[in-house]
Amino acid sequence: MSTAQDYWQLTHRPADSAVLLRWTPATADMTDADFKDALEAFIDLAEGRRARHLLVDVRAFRHAVGEALGVWRGETIVPRYNRAGIRKFAYVVPGPGGPSGGPGEDFETRAFADEDSALAWFREAV
Repeated sequence: MSTAQDYWQLTHRPADSAVLLRWTPATADMTDADFKDALEAFIDLAEGRRARHLLVDVRAFRHAVGEALGVWRGETIVPRYNRAGIRKFAYVVPGPGGPSGGPGEDFETRAFADEDSALAWFREAV
């Protein structure tokens, strides 16, 4: 049986004031509760480390996120991002396009083809 850590990896990068969430292919077997646990662990680490930037690598993400999870994220997680003072939120995506900012988000959101480009964006002046 998979554990939550099989679904994701969290990394703190103090030099970039960033926390990274990398999803794994095991997310194909993940539940909605596992998804919620991951996002809560992500913001917990960001708050604890006073990170100003967040990066989510979705290239290996396989879980189907339904509308209810989107609503939950918007009502539960996004306010925590805002209170934590997140300034920039990057997604690393497998192809062109990608997620953009949503309602209630007080931070800039962009999509990138690789982590290095996203981290370079974090280093730019706000």
